[in-house]
Amino acid sequence: MLVQPGDALKVLPGSKVPADGIVIWGTSHVNESMVTGESVPISKEVSSLVIGGTMNLHGIFHIQATKVGSGTVLSQIISLVESAQMSKAPIQKFADYVSTLINSLDYKNSLLTPYCNLKSAKHCFGQLKSAMLLLLLKHWLCLFYLKCLVENHLWKILHLVDAYLA
Repeated sequence: MLVQPGDALKVLPGSKVPADGIVIWGTSHVNESMVTGESVPISKEVSSLVIGGTMNLHGIFHIQATKVGSGTVLSQIISLVESAQMSKAPIQKFADYVSTLINSLDYKNSLLTPYCNLKSAKHCFGQLKSAMLLLLLKHWLCLFYLKCLVENHLWKILHLVDAYLA
């Protein structure tokens, strides 16, 4: 028989909390770092909320399950991360477009290099400057793209955790 909302569950020291719920008896400290990032164990007592999948460290307590299956915080975080990985922010689409333009300019510049060798030294220096500028711009855009990607995922995850804990 699977756990249903409203079931009373006993959580022993060293075991994981089986579902999201409310403590109805006992006290303990729970390691919630996998969800909240908090490095210090959180004290739990009667009427405290617990998150499924977190680790009970010391005491024994009983919880009443409030959310199970796809309704749990952990399940929502997983689905949010999956959807965030499948979608792109508008700024990411723009960064992709600009990097495509810069790559095409970079390739054209590399095709002109043999021609540059036949021209004067002054013209070659100008070609070299523009090639270096394009390379720097390309690397800056790649870093900007990665920053946007990371911020987009982290913002969505932190928003969900914040909404649950509020």
